[in-house]
Amino acid sequence: MNKQTLKSWSAGVLVLLSPLCGVAGMGAAPGDARVQAPLAAQPRPGTLDQSFGEIRPGYDFTGWVTTTFPPIPPYFPEASVQAIAVQPDGKIVAAGWAQSESPFRPAFARYNPDGSRDTGFGSGGSETIALGPNGPITGLVIQPDGRILVASGTTIGRLNTDGSLDVGFGSGGLATAQSGGVNVYHRAIALQEDGRTLAAGNLLGRFALVRYQPDGSLDAGFGAGGIATADAGSATALFPQPDGRILVAATTTARFFALLHFNADGTIDAGYGSGGIVATDFGGEGTGVALQPDGRFLVAGSAYGATLDFLVARFNPDGTADGIFGKDGRVSADFGKGEDEAHALVLQPDGRIVVAGRTVKVRNMMSESHFALARFAASGKPDDSFGKDGEVETDFFPNNEARRNSPVELDSIVWALALQPDGRILAGGYFAESSTASFIVARYN
Repeated sequence: MNKQTLKSWSAGVLVLLSPLCGVAGMGAAPGDARVQAPLAAQPRPGTLDQSFGEIRPGYDFTGWVTTTFPPIPPYFPEASVQAIAVQPDGKIVAAGWAQSESPFRPAFARYNPDGSRDTGFGSGGSETIALGPNGPITGLVIQPDGRILVASGTTIGRLNTDGSLDVGFGSGGLATAQSGGVNVYHRAIALQEDGRTLAAGNLLGRFALVRYQPDGSLDAGFGAGGIATADAGSATALFPQPDGRILVAATTTARFFALLHFNADGTIDAGYGSGGIVATDFGGEGTGVALQPDGRFLVAGSAYGATLDFLVARFNPDGTADGIFGKDGRVSADFGKGEDEAHALVLQPDGRIVVAGRTVKVRNMMSESHFALARFAASGKPDDSFGKDGEVETDFFPNNEARRNSPVELDSIVWALALQPDGRILAGGYFAESSTASFIVARYN
């Protein structure tokens, strides 16, 4: 095995450095004359896709790209992907923020399928757009016509295919929902088959669900003037159902995970759970949600044990724990010494579950965050074909001993996941090196 391929097998975690040859037994590295394989080895699941991006100076691997946005003085460049989606043509849209201090700047980048910047989008492939007074990008949807819908704080925005604001949507490309002089804060967005937009979040401490017409105006026939509310809490994800009803995932003020069922007209579905709501103790903070075709739902987050670990739970449609999933409906992933936080979850068509976030490690007396991904079978068992024992950690350091021992700090965190039609996994998030933080998108086999 090429000694630069794997940093460590400790704690049952595969740490990717130069993933050109996968793992032991998968064949030699490209150019290794000692082994002649009659057929090209298939890349091992969980390795970085070497056809994505370009190799940087000082590195011997790729599979990831970054985008840096000019700062507003006196601040340093800072940016992070918060949502990611794949267009039908294979291009990748990433959205997030480009300044965490005021003024807050929502930011976008679009990449070609090979990871190169799509220069036909924005200014050379990226753009910052004023979408409202506050809020990061928390939701992203690609319309069938290629236009891009985003949720950003109190605003829903729509971009044209070139990254400019669609001025035919709402007011100058932006739409808001207000009740009692207060705007709904949007945290999730979805598109109905009829072209209307659903957005979920909170309003005055209550769950809020809003429906917009295709032109960005409020759908007056939904809820009260386009807005439906329910008990105290905040919505985090939503799933339009084939029958027109809407399933909303939320967090209650008591930090319970909750599901709410709304009818197609915005009224609460009183026949679901208790008054339209099912609340359950997730066992941690839920940060990622996915709905299975059979109505069961998955929740990912973090939970404290001896340390902070990834946690995934599966619940039946009525909110009870799915006892056949893992142990008592829960499974976890531990990336060794350090704190592990899950921020995103995606369900593959074959039922396997991918969860991602970060693992915090100590290097040269400093704490660093690394990309962390775990994959589970539909039963909840770790998927041993993915990385090492179902886990992958990527630190994005070059394979250079002097560089690795330098005092420069590298941090990387996954905040969003997406699946390509070919099954490859896109992970978007935050990449910081010294005083510069950038968008990062990595693609895994």
